[in-house]
Amino acid sequence: MSPARLLTRMLPEPETPLPAWPKVSVRRALGQSALLYVAALGPSAVNALDAAANLLGGDLPDLPVPSLTLNVILVTIAVGVCAIGGRRRPGGAPRWLLMTFGVLVGLFAVMVALYRQGALSPALLSVAVSIGLCAVAVGTVALVASLASGLGVTPTFLGVGRPGRADVNRKLLDRGALPFIAAGATAFILTILGLAMPIQPSDGYLSQGVHVLVVGIAYTSITEEVALAGVSAALAAARLPLWLVLALPAVLRSLYHAVMGVPGVGATLVLGAGIGFLYLRYRRIWPLVIMHAVNDGLAAFASMFSRDVWILAVAVAWGATLVIQKIRKRAKQRGERRLLSADATAQAAETVAAATGFPFPPQGR
Repeated sequence: MSPARLLTRMLPEPETPLPAWPKVSVRRALGQSALLYVAALGPSAVNALDAAANLLGGDLPDLPVPSLTLNVILVTIAVGVCAIGGRRRPGGAPRWLLMTFGVLVGLFAVMVALYRQGALSPALLSVAVSIGLCAVAVGTVALVASLASGLGVTPTFLGVGRPGRADVNRKLLDRGALPFIAAGATAFILTILGLAMPIQPSDGYLSQGVHVLVVGIAYTSITEEVALAGVSAALAAARLPLWLVLALPAVLRSLYHAVMGVPGVGATLVLGAGIGFLYLRYRRIWPLVIMHAVNDGLAAFASMFSRDVWILAVAVAWGATLVIQKIRKRAKQRGERRLLSADATAQAAETVAAATGFPFPPQGR
């Protein structure tokens, strides 16, 4: 079987044909992509590149404010320009989402002010971090929803509407797991070849408490997938070549994984291309967010061990998931065949009974 036919079999066309992308200029698509990336993921990318440069003996200029604070500021400015500053159109970010974002930003600002005055305890500091992460995640969704109106479409068109039953469909979740399995295999192979990670995965969230870890995983999954889906949508609307629509978000994704070394960057490139292809094919974001959260949860647990154990654990976990799903699928198919066989036998018996006049099932004496 050819690779193209295998890919088509694994990722069939959606049951309902998707509407065509609206056409926008390349300049507008690149501008929206830059705004999304800088606001939602820019500080994380700078931190990762700075850490990688330090490992290589170099140094990058420090950020003017803490990374999370800068992230909240950039997202707030971007949302204000796109959703509030006179450019909002019908179908943009819903009011309840903007109000939620505003409340989170306000709470985070109060926490930052208390921290500067030295009136913030360590417990409240972890709460402030959680609030800031939630603000960035919610703001990213609002930003993509607002930019959707600039493309002349609704958030539902881009797959960032309220999650529904389709988003937790087992088939979509299975397909969403494929890029993460491929990425884990890529990292494992590159590590075996001797291209070791310079450092182990960061456990910064884990060191601040379980609640910060959970919020951090949700923040990472939502922010990355929603922002880069917005980039892919803008590039697809500009009618750019498919390879460029897949490659550019994958490269942008790899920038804030640079600290993970060659295996991490290689795995992220594979992951980014796979996720981009799945998004363009099905235009659903939330299944990818769920799979990203599961992957990061496994990674957070395995990061308490050595680097090789971390990579192997994630690869084995995803592989075991595939095997279990395959076993369940075959068991279901066998059960369906047995039911069909029983139904056929019953129908044949009823036909014979009708032809011979003997009752079916036989009546007791």
